[in-house]
Amino acid sequence: MLWRDPVRARRTALALLLLAALWMLAGCRFSPTPEPTTPTATATPPAPAASPTAPPTATPTPPAIPSPTPAASPTAEPAAWPTWELPAQGLRVAHPPTWTLTTPDTGAGKALLTGLSQGPWGPWSPPQAQTAWPESLVGVGTVVLDGLSGPIFLNVVPARLTLDAYATLLGDELARVDGVAVEEAQVVAGWRPRGLEVALVRGLARAHPGPDLRFWQVALLDEGGRQMLLVALTMPAQADSTQVETLLRRMVQQIEYREAAPR
Repeated sequence: MLWRDPVRARRTALALLLLAALWMLAGCRFSPTPEPTTPTATATPPAPAASPTAPPTATPTPPAIPSPTPAASPTAEPAAWPTWELPAQGLRVAHPPTWTLTTPDTGAGKALLTGLSQGPWGPWSPPQAQTAWPESLVGVGTVVLDGLSGPIFLNVVPARLTLDAYATLLGDELARVDGVAVEEAQVVAGWRPRGLEVALVRGLARAHPGPDLRFWQVALLDEGGRQMLLVALTMPAQADSTQVETLLRRMVQQIEYREAAPR
Protein backbone atom coordinates (compact mmCIF):
# COMPACT_ATOMS: atom_id res chain seq x y z
CA MET A 1 0.00 0.00 0.00
CA LEU A 2 1.44 3.39 -1.05
CA TRP A 3 0.69 5.28 2.15
CA ARG A 4 2.28 2.66 4.47
CA ASP A 5 5.72 3.56 3.14
CA PRO A 6 6.51 6.96 4.77
CA VAL A 7 9.41 7.74 2.42
CA ARG A 8 7.40 7.01 -0.71
CA ALA A 9 4.32 8.77 0.71
CA ARG A 10 6.33 11.94 1.33
CA ARG A 11 7.93 11.74 -2.12
CA THR A 12 4.51 11.23 -3.75
CA ALA A 13 3.11 14.20 -1.80
CA LEU A 14 5.90 16.40 -3.12
CA ALA A 15 5.32 15.13 -6.65
CA LEU A 16 1.61 15.98 -6.26
CA LEU A 17 2.57 19.45 -5.06
CA LEU A 18 4.47 20.02 -8.29
CA LEU A 19 1.65 18.52 -10.34
CA ALA A 20 -0.90 20.74 -8.57
CA ALA A 21 1.12 23.75 -9.65
CA LEU A 22 1.10 22.46 -13.22
CA TRP A 23 -2.68 22.05 -13.14
CA MET A 24 -3.34 25.48 -11.61
CA LEU A 25 -1.01 27.21 -14.05
CA ALA A 26 -2.72 25.53 -16.98
CA GLY A 27 -6.15 26.59 -15.76
CA CYS A 28 -5.14 30.16 -14.98
CA ARG A 29 -3.40 30.67 -18.30
CA PHE A 30 -6.08 29.17 -20.54
CA SER A 31 -8.46 31.53 -22.33
CA PRO A 32 -10.76 30.56 -25.22
CA THR A 33 -10.03 31.93 -28.68
CA PRO A 34 -12.62 34.60 -29.56
CA GLU A 35 -14.92 33.77 -32.46
CA PRO A 36 -14.15 35.75 -35.61
CA THR A 37 -16.65 38.41 -36.53
CA THR A 38 -18.01 38.83 -40.06
CA PRO A 39 -17.61 42.40 -41.33
CA THR A 40 -20.80 44.05 -42.57
CA ALA A 41 -20.97 45.99 -45.81
CA THR A 42 -21.16 49.77 -45.43
CA ALA A 43 -22.12 52.39 -47.98
CA THR A 44 -19.22 54.35 -49.49
CA PRO A 45 -19.71 58.07 -48.80
CA PRO A 46 -19.33 60.48 -51.74
CA ALA A 47 -15.92 62.07 -52.21
CA PRO A 48 -15.70 65.53 -50.61
CA ALA A 49 -15.51 68.54 -52.87
CA ALA A 50 -12.06 69.94 -53.54
CA SER A 51 -11.04 72.79 -51.27
CA PRO A 52 -8.37 75.46 -51.76
CA THR A 53 -4.91 74.42 -50.65
CA ALA A 54 -4.05 75.93 -47.28
CA PRO A 55 -0.64 77.51 -46.83
CA PRO A 56 1.83 75.31 -44.94
CA THR A 57 2.17 75.91 -41.23
CA ALA A 58 5.04 75.13 -38.87
CA THR A 59 4.72 71.80 -37.06
CA PRO A 60 4.83 72.34 -33.28
CA THR A 61 7.56 70.51 -31.40
CA PRO A 62 6.07 68.13 -28.79
CA PRO A 63 7.26 68.64 -25.20
CA ALA A 64 9.98 66.33 -23.95
CA ILE A 65 8.65 63.38 -21.93
CA PRO A 66 10.92 62.17 -19.12
CA SER A 67 11.94 58.52 -19.37
CA PRO A 68 10.35 56.29 -16.72
CA THR A 69 12.53 54.68 -14.08
CA PRO A 70 13.51 51.23 -15.40
CA ALA A 71 11.87 48.29 -13.64
CA ALA A 72 13.94 45.75 -11.76
CA SER A 73 15.68 43.37 -14.13
CA PRO A 74 15.52 39.64 -13.42
CA THR A 75 19.02 39.35 -14.91
CA ALA A 76 20.65 41.72 -12.43
CA GLU A 77 23.83 40.49 -10.78
CA PRO A 78 23.22 38.17 -7.79
CA ALA A 79 25.03 40.64 -5.51
CA ALA A 80 22.08 43.00 -6.00
CA TRP A 81 19.38 40.34 -5.52
CA PRO A 82 17.01 40.56 -2.53
CA THR A 83 17.40 37.87 0.10
CA TRP A 84 14.87 35.72 1.95
CA GLU A 85 15.84 33.97 5.18
CA LEU A 86 14.51 31.24 7.45
CA PRO A 87 16.86 31.26 10.48
CA ALA A 88 15.18 28.22 12.05
CA GLN A 89 15.98 26.23 8.92
CA GLY A 90 19.49 27.64 8.55
CA LEU A 91 18.40 28.86 5.13
CA ARG A 92 19.24 32.04 3.22
CA VAL A 93 18.13 32.48 -0.40
CA ALA A 94 19.05 35.33 -2.76
CA HIS A 95 16.55 35.44 -5.62
CA PRO A 96 16.04 37.49 -8.82
CA PRO A 97 14.33 40.86 -8.18
CA THR A 98 11.18 39.90 -10.12
CA TRP A 99 10.72 36.69 -8.10
CA THR A 100 9.03 36.58 -4.69
CA LEU A 101 9.35 34.24 -1.73
CA THR A 102 7.35 34.06 1.48
CA THR A 103 6.28 31.49 4.05
CA PRO A 104 3.04 29.48 3.61
CA ASP A 105 1.42 31.12 6.66
CA THR A 106 1.51 34.69 5.25
CA GLY A 107 -1.41 36.26 3.38
CA ALA A 108 0.37 35.94 0.04
CA GLY A 109 1.39 32.36 0.79
CA LYS A 110 -2.12 31.34 1.80
CA ALA A 111 -3.59 32.96 -1.31
CA LEU A 112 -1.24 30.99 -3.57
CA LEU A 113 -1.98 27.70 -1.84
CA THR A 114 -5.72 28.39 -1.94
CA GLY A 115 -5.51 28.91 -5.69
CA LEU A 116 -3.73 25.58 -6.05
CA SER A 117 -6.25 23.68 -3.94
CA GLN A 118 -9.30 24.87 -5.87
CA GLY A 119 -10.65 23.78 -9.21
CA PRO A 120 -10.39 20.42 -10.98
CA TRP A 121 -7.52 18.18 -10.00
CA GLY A 122 -7.59 15.89 -13.03
CA PRO A 123 -5.97 12.52 -12.28
CA TRP A 124 -4.98 13.43 -8.72
CA SER A 125 -8.01 13.64 -6.46
CA PRO A 126 -8.73 13.06 -2.73
CA PRO A 127 -7.28 11.48 -0.70
CA GLN A 128 -4.11 12.05 -2.76
CA ALA A 129 -4.87 15.76 -3.19
CA GLN A 130 -5.07 16.20 0.58
CA THR A 131 -1.37 15.30 0.82
CA ALA A 132 -0.30 18.02 -1.61
CA TRP A 133 0.64 20.48 1.19
CA PRO A 134 3.11 18.48 3.30
CA GLU A 135 4.45 19.85 6.55
CA SER A 136 7.83 20.11 4.85
CA LEU A 137 6.66 23.15 2.84
CA VAL A 138 8.64 26.16 4.13
CA GLY A 139 8.49 28.66 1.25
CA VAL A 140 6.15 29.63 -1.60
CA GLY A 141 6.35 32.37 -4.18
CA THR A 142 5.99 33.52 -7.75
CA VAL A 143 8.47 33.59 -10.63
CA VAL A 144 7.95 36.44 -13.14
CA LEU A 145 9.83 36.67 -16.44
CA ASP A 146 8.89 38.65 -19.57
CA GLY A 147 5.25 38.98 -18.53
CA LEU A 148 4.83 35.26 -17.74
CA SER A 149 4.62 33.83 -14.24
CA GLY A 150 4.54 30.57 -12.34
CA PRO A 151 4.76 29.23 -8.77
CA ILE A 152 7.90 28.23 -6.88
CA PHE A 153 8.00 26.03 -3.75
CA LEU A 154 10.67 25.26 -1.17
CA ASN A 155 10.46 22.11 0.98
CA VAL A 156 12.79 20.81 3.68
CA VAL A 157 12.78 17.05 4.27
CA PRO A 158 15.07 14.59 6.08
CA ALA A 159 17.81 13.34 3.76
CA ARG A 160 16.77 9.66 3.86
CA LEU A 161 17.74 9.19 0.20
CA THR A 162 20.88 10.00 -1.75
CA LEU A 163 20.60 12.70 -4.41
CA ASP A 164 20.88 10.05 -7.11
CA ALA A 165 18.12 7.91 -5.60
CA TYR A 166 15.86 10.93 -5.16
CA ALA A 167 16.28 12.02 -8.79
CA THR A 168 15.53 8.51 -10.05
CA LEU A 169 12.50 7.92 -7.84
CA LEU A 170 10.90 11.33 -8.42
CA GLY A 171 11.54 11.07 -12.16
CA ASP A 172 9.84 7.67 -12.21
CA GLU A 173 6.91 9.01 -10.16
CA LEU A 174 6.29 11.92 -12.55
CA ALA A 175 6.81 9.79 -15.65
CA ARG A 176 3.78 7.70 -14.66
CA VAL A 177 1.47 10.71 -14.96
CA ASP A 178 -0.34 11.06 -18.28
CA GLY A 179 0.86 14.07 -20.26
CA VAL A 180 4.13 14.48 -18.31
CA ALA A 181 7.42 13.95 -20.17
CA VAL A 182 10.49 13.83 -17.91
CA GLU A 183 13.44 15.17 -19.91
CA GLU A 184 16.14 14.83 -17.23
CA ALA A 185 16.35 13.14 -13.84
CA GLN A 186 19.92 12.86 -12.59
CA VAL A 187 22.63 14.29 -10.36
CA VAL A 188 24.43 17.25 -11.96
CA ALA A 189 27.39 19.50 -11.12
CA GLY A 190 27.74 23.24 -11.62
CA TRP A 191 24.70 24.24 -9.57
CA ARG A 192 26.48 24.59 -6.20
CA PRO A 193 29.83 26.07 -5.09
CA ARG A 194 32.88 24.00 -4.15
CA GLY A 195 31.94 21.22 -6.56
CA LEU A 196 28.80 20.19 -4.65
CA GLU A 197 26.16 18.39 -6.69
CA VAL A 198 22.36 18.61 -6.87
CA ALA A 199 19.60 16.31 -8.07
CA LEU A 200 17.83 17.85 -11.08
CA VAL A 201 14.43 16.72 -12.43
CA ARG A 202 12.92 18.71 -15.28
CA GLY A 203 10.46 18.16 -18.09
CA LEU A 204 7.34 19.13 -19.98
CA ALA A 205 3.68 18.74 -19.00
CA ARG A 206 0.94 18.90 -21.61
CA ALA A 207 -2.25 20.32 -20.13
CA HIS A 208 -5.58 20.13 -21.97
CA PRO A 209 -7.12 22.60 -22.20
CA GLY A 210 -4.32 25.06 -21.68
CA PRO A 211 -0.72 25.69 -22.65
CA ASP A 212 2.16 23.27 -22.24
CA LEU A 213 4.14 23.79 -19.04
CA ARG A 214 7.77 23.32 -18.06
CA PHE A 215 8.84 22.24 -14.59
CA TRP A 216 12.09 21.99 -12.65
CA GLN A 217 12.87 20.47 -9.27
CA VAL A 218 16.31 20.82 -7.68
CA ALA A 219 17.33 18.93 -4.52
CA LEU A 220 20.39 19.86 -2.45
CA LEU A 221 21.76 18.88 0.94
CA ASP A 222 22.54 21.07 3.92
CA GLU A 223 26.10 21.38 5.17
CA GLY A 224 25.66 18.42 7.52
CA GLY A 225 24.06 16.19 4.90
CA ARG A 226 21.08 15.52 7.18
CA GLN A 227 18.41 17.68 5.54
CA MET A 228 17.41 18.08 1.91
CA LEU A 229 16.09 21.30 0.36
CA LEU A 230 13.76 20.88 -2.62
CA VAL A 231 13.19 23.82 -4.97
CA ALA A 232 10.28 23.24 -7.40
CA LEU A 233 9.42 25.73 -10.15
CA THR A 234 6.77 25.69 -12.91
CA MET A 235 6.44 28.06 -15.88
CA PRO A 236 4.39 28.24 -19.11
CA ALA A 237 6.29 26.46 -21.89
CA GLN A 238 6.35 29.64 -24.01
CA ALA A 239 8.67 31.24 -21.44
CA ASP A 240 12.36 31.29 -22.33
CA SER A 241 13.32 28.01 -20.65
CA THR A 242 17.03 28.69 -21.07
CA GLN A 243 16.74 31.99 -19.20
CA VAL A 244 14.49 30.47 -16.53
CA GLU A 245 16.96 27.66 -15.89
CA THR A 246 19.91 30.06 -15.90
CA LEU A 247 18.26 32.24 -13.24
CA LEU A 248 17.25 29.18 -11.21
CA ARG A 249 20.80 27.84 -11.34
CA ARG A 250 22.25 31.20 -10.27
CA MET A 251 19.78 31.31 -7.37
CA VAL A 252 20.67 27.78 -6.25
CA GLN A 253 24.37 28.65 -6.46
CA GLN A 254 23.80 31.49 -3.97
CA ILE A 255 21.77 29.47 -1.44
CA GLU A 256 23.30 29.30 2.03
CA TYR A 257 22.00 26.17 3.74
CA ARG A 258 23.46 25.41 7.14
CA GLU A 259 22.43 22.30 9.05
CA ALA A 260 18.83 22.74 10.12
CA ALA A 261 17.14 21.38 13.22
CA PRO A 262 15.33 18.06 12.57
CA ARG A 263 11.65 18.51 11.70
